[in-house]
Amino acid sequence: MSDFYRMDPGAWDFGTASLSLEEEAAYLRIVNAIHKHKGPVPDQDRVLAGLFRVSTRKARALVKALQDAGKVTIEDGLIWNDRARSDLVQRGFVSISRAESGAKGGRTRAENAAKSLKDKDTDQAIASSREEKRREELSEAKASDESPDFAKQLWDRGVAFLERNGTPNRQAKAMIGKWRKFYQDTDIFDAFAACSKQGVVDPIPWIAARLNGRDKGDGKSTRSETRLRAFLAGAAVAPGMGSGEDCDTSQPLLARR
Repeated sequence: MSDFYRMDPGAWDFGTASLSLEEEAAYLRIVNAIHKHKGPVPDQDRVLAGLFRVSTRKARALVKALQDAGKVTIEDGLIWNDRARSDLVQRGFVSISRAESGAKGGRTRAENAAKSLKDKDTDQAIASSREEKRREELSEAKASDESPDFAKQLWDRGVAFLERNGTPNRQAKAMIGKWRKFYQDTDIFDAFAACSKQGVVDPIPWIAARLNGRDKGDGKSTRSETRLRAFLAGAAVAPGMGSGEDCDTSQPLLARR
């Protein structure tokens, strides 16, 4: 029986904004297969054709597209997704911890006191060693899950998302460039994910308002917010509020190009 895994629909929509419908479906089936079988997918044409339910030629083309988009990696003839691999490592940690707890709970109190003390010391040493090893594995998995070129990923996906919602390419690039001058990339990513999740029709003013609304909790604007407001106040066109063909927002939400 396969285990369940969590998925954030908003983050998924944002992260797959640059993929076609076929590519997104193939990506989802690879992620599901990794979780189901608790391991990577063999990089074999027949296996992929059966997984995607397409011809071997089409299956190979889909994997190549996902690899180019940074969604999957191929290592020693095996297809991995970094996020799915990280989830498997964490799940294994939880499973082992539960097993160890059950084993300890089943020990009887009839053991010799001296032997108990010795066993306890040994167990603590083993548990400490295992814990350290698990932390290293989780740290490595987390590091591998974070793209080394996160800024480029944010840039490409953000522009694609805004274009799908009716913003011209030039205006989308300009807006993301302005945001990155004043906010962390992770905050901008979270704003995009929340925007997609809530189904906002006009994303630029919504995202700008979300970023602009962040404060320190005492009602005072942060230095970044003050600089951003001053910058936008002196701009010729406010984000998302211009007119003309460069600001057309008539396309439907997440419309396919």
